[in-house]
Amino acid sequence: MDIKDRIIQEACPVVMVPRYSELPAIEGGYRYLMAFDGLWVEAKVPWGHFRLPLWKSLRSLPYGEAEYIYRLESGQLPLSLLDRSIEVARNKARKGLEWAGWIVWGALDGYRFVEPTIIKESSSSVSYEYPELNGGHLVVDLHSHPFDMTAFSGVDDHDDMGGIRFSGVISFDKNMQPNLKVRLCIEGHFFTFRGVLDEKTLSA
Repeated sequence: MDIKDRIIQEACPVVMVPRYSELPAIEGGYRYLMAFDGLWVEAKVPWGHFRLPLWKSLRSLPYGEAEYIYRLESGQLPLSLLDRSIEVARNKARKGLEWAGWIVWGALDGYRFVEPTIIKESSSSVSYEYPELNGGHLVVDLHSHPFDMTAFSGVDDHDDMGGIRFSGVISFDKNMQPNLKVRLCIEGHFFTFRGVLDEKTLSA
């Protein structure tokens, strides 16, 4: 086997789900699973474990079943951090500017809100320096639009192609009431739950 193919297969493995025995546990990172009903993707990071369907086969395949997993190992996201993010984004929107911020999780200090240092901001884009996380992990990558368009752009899709995290976009109507759309990003695969935000990601 060519060394380049070996590198690709080690970085992005495909596992056939056993039919008569247990599926070996994933230690970390991500992998594809070929199951009886099609292709799944599984990802595990310090803050979460996910196993979700990507493609459904038109016929049954000779493999085992893949169990759906959607679990935050770090506990549910505090709604207060989303509220804080929305308020900061609203202040930027009043000035006609986009905003960006992160929700980070660490084993020692839990969830926290991080505002990166802004390099350039306008009504249509925002660029920033990636903050030092000091042992923390990016869980939610948020940005806002200063107008009423709660949608992910092609630029957003490109930015979310790598890594495992939630990505969120906030927009505001003419009365400055917020709309929030969130998706789970697993190495370029996007999962939007119930159109806006799955309640499993929140806690009061």
